Amino acid sequence: MFWTTSQIELSVDGHARRVGISVALAGTDSEQDMKSGNKETSSIFDKLTKVAKWMIPEETPNVRIAIKRGQQYVFYRPDEFGSNRKRYAIAIRILHSGKFDEPYDEYQRDIFNYLQVKLKEICCPKEHWK
Repeated sequence: MFWTTSQIELSVDGHARRVGISVALAGTDSEQDMKSGNKETSSIFDKLTKVAKWMIPEETPNVRIAIKRGQQYVFYRPDEFGSNRKRYAIAIRILHSGKFDEPYDEYQRDIFNYLQVKLKEICCPKEHWK
């Protein structure tokens, strides 16, 4: 598993406004499953969802958290093209609890920083496989 981020932007009055951030947890089939041909797609998504739920703090003042399965992210390095190994992703979207088009703020940044600490606790690398 590894993690990456992407900004969530909306067009407001003709300008792009950052309104949130998404933290994607990316996982893949195990080496053993690849060799045996066993495909546990739902199991991989379930495991990523379990990690995502563990990461989210109980209190999230002024912030709405949404966990989304199967976001359209690309997680291949150039040397991995042609591999049969599939990639799966769960996105943790950090948004305002009020208006959806309010600018990204300190409450969202605090939650994002909290998630980074949790990812470091489990030694999850950022932006690429170990």
